[in-house]
Amino acid sequence: MPITSIRRRVGRLEGVAMFVSVVDYPTLTSPEINAIACRVQMGKPLTADELARVTKQSPVVDGELLIRAHRGTVFIKRYGGIDLADI
Repeated sequence: MPITSIRRRVGRLEGVAMFVSVVDYPTLTSPEINAIACRVQMGKPLTADELARVTKQSPVVDGELLIRAHRGTVFIKRYGGIDLADI
């Protein structure tokens, strides 16, 4: 692989810099989890910090909600009438 291609790829990775930020994110609270679920349901994107917090805490279990993040995509499942914390 030519050096210019390697430099270009490394430059893109440094621009993203998700692997460099090892910030100790706090766990999500119930109101934050509900807000994230509502925004994802409406099709609105999450901020980079919210996505990083969901990814770090993945899977997130809160009542009837199960939230997972994988490769920048958030998946939310709602199990009506089942408290997932008890399982």
